[in-house]
Amino acid sequence: MDGDLCTWIFHHLSEYLDREMQSEVCVQLEEHVKECSSCRALLHTMRGTVDMVHTMPQAGMSEECLSRI
Repeated sequence: MDGDLCTWIFHHLSEYLDREMQSEVCVQLEEHVKECSSCRALLHTMRGTVDMVHTMPQAGMSEECLSRI
């Protein structure tokens, strides 16, 4: 595990998942994840969390609550 690179990935993984990262940096991240089980687990967990949130029904407010606001 490369501590500095793993720390960097930890702080920038959302950018990667949101496709906000430059393609060259994505390639480097993906290459690292192939070799690093810790970062691979983190990526898998974050992807699962994002997928779960996207499939959750959106909560709405009741008319009573909206009228009080």
